[in-house]
Amino acid sequence: MSSPLMKSEPALMSHLLKSERLVLEFQITSHATPASKIHSSDIAHVVYLRSEGKIAEADAIEDLSASFTTAVDNSTGNSVFGVLLTRLESIEKVYSISVTEQTSLAASIATTKLGTNGLTSGGNIAFEIAGTGLNLASESPTFRVEIEYRLSI
Repeated sequence: MSSPLMKSEPALMSHLLKSERLVLEFQITSHATPASKIHSSDIAHVVYLRSEGKIAEADAIEDLSASFTTAVDNSTGNSVFGVLLTRLESIEKVYSISVTEQTSLAASIATTKLGTNGLTSGGNIAFEIAGTGLNLASESPTFRVEIEYRLSI
């Protein structure tokens, strides 16, 4: 049942119908050899991580090497890695990306949208995560991601 406001404001109804929210978790299993890390996700074949030694999968879908910071598992406890989300239909705009580190290994987490406000030229969502106090060579964090976006259909 729609409200009278929605009937009188078709732009609002259209906006609400196109708005989407995705919540997911992923984990990075640490390894001292960067290429030996294991990535796992709630939704395989949609979420691709780009960590030190593990960039091929994400880059095969869309090469954003010029946009991503070089991935690093800094042994001093600062890590940077990228996230690429694909197959989310036709996205027009990314409103927000929120990342929390569930295992409390990082002192802080900073998220940076890539592309045009989080949306790549290939129509994918891409962002970077910088974890202060997080060493992916020896720590196995679990991340929760919440993304709000609007479809173009």
